[in-house]
Amino acid sequence: MAAAHASETFLDMFGTPTLLWRVLSSVGYEKPPQYTWREAEHAGSLPWVDVQITVPPCPNNPQWLGWIVESDGQTPWEAAQVAALEVLLEIC
Repeated sequence: MAAAHASETFLDMFGTPTLLWRVLSSVGYEKPPQYTWREAEHAGSLPWVDVQITVPPCPNNPQWLGWIVESDGQTPWEAAQVAALEVLLEIC
């Protein structure tokens, strides 16, 4: 697997990362989660990436211990949608 080549918040387009950030900011998070991705080994001709979302513990709410979730997809955006949804489902 290649080294991590990008990290951002995915807040420039509306989607699950934006919904997750709205939930997190409503409980006191001051910085959005970071998504890091790398090109992955893939079978066949489709490109594939692994994405990791890191949500640190919330300093204002000690019961929110943080999350690290990994997902994969054909694009970083696609995999980030799934990773953000997994965090939202764990919050619920």
